[in-house]
Amino acid sequence: MEMIENQAGKVDMDSISPIVLASMVQYMYGRLETIPPHIVVDLFRVADVYDIDGLRDECLTRMKRGITVENVSMMVKAADEHSCKELEDGCVNFAASQGRILEVWWSVCMHVNSPLFVKCSSIWLLQ
Repeated sequence: MEMIENQAGKVDMDSISPIVLASMVQYMYGRLETIPPHIVVDLFRVADVYDIDGLRDECLTRMKRGITVENVSMMVKAADEHSCKELEDGCVNFAASQGRILEVWWSVCMHVNSPLFVKCSSIWLLQ
């Protein structure tokens, strides 16, 4: 199947913030020295959509290292949206290793859609 961009002759990037787009381009030209923490999830999403595996992997590594109770729901949502089992496992491991399963569970409960909440609940409550 041919991509829409090939048919249209252009790539629409209106939904990408300028800083994320600039970081993606810098990465592609070997000039991105560090991934800014405040855009790592958005950069992961863009790298996944545009199939930039190296950037996706770097973002994934940083995301897994940076999981907190405050951002775990965002990480679980990103894992679900991009079918990223590795990030999902990182979130589950974070909850289990911190001994904060109920706190993490509640955070996810408040921020993600119902099917994803049920999935996380079944994983974490069985820990």
